[in-house]
Amino acid sequence: MGALRQISVTVVGEVTYPGVYQTTSQSDALQVLALAGGIKKTGSLRKIAIFRDGKRRSIDLYDVLFGSADVSLDIRDGDRLFVPLVGDTIAIASDVVRPAIYELLPDMQLTSADVLALAGGSLRPRGYSIERNRIGTNGQQHIAPTAPEDPVFPGDLLQVFPKREVQIGRCDWMAMCVSRALSLWPLFRPFPSF
Repeated sequence: MGALRQISVTVVGEVTYPGVYQTTSQSDALQVLALAGGIKKTGSLRKIAIFRDGKRRSIDLYDVLFGSADVSLDIRDGDRLFVPLVGDTIAIASDVVRPAIYELLPDMQLTSADVLALAGGSLRPRGYSIERNRIGTNGQQHIAPTAPEDPVFPGDLLQVFPKREVQIGRCDWMAMCVSRALSLWPLFRPFPSF
């Protein structure tokens, strides 16, 4: 195992404290981003660039967050990390495992089912409905049910709700008790006075 040595890495863009950071040769890009105070809400998690020897390499932190083993986070002395502005986003809320705002890659085309999978799935796998909330080009808000195969677009908000089903001729336990009690009511009425 080699000796630890100090390296210098520059971090710029949408981080809390841009600047030049001294760290060890064993550090990775995530550790250097943490030294810079982390990525701001306005920063991209999907298009982080590492510049080295005149070449550019991109890092998609979603690959790291979702467990991909193919991501190289190594850094070297003199590297420059650039965090650009966040790209287009979609949001998913309500009854999902990971409600959040998700950043889209350029030219990425997703369906409602893709976004639901990205959010870890529904908390109610036996029955749910998806509602899409979209702001039109005229500024009007459009809310409508959406099917899993329907495409989503930048700026859409998906909300996942328990499926609302109406079943005719079926009562739950409490309803049966109340209906039976009401059917017996004539037996317990006081007798009319004469």
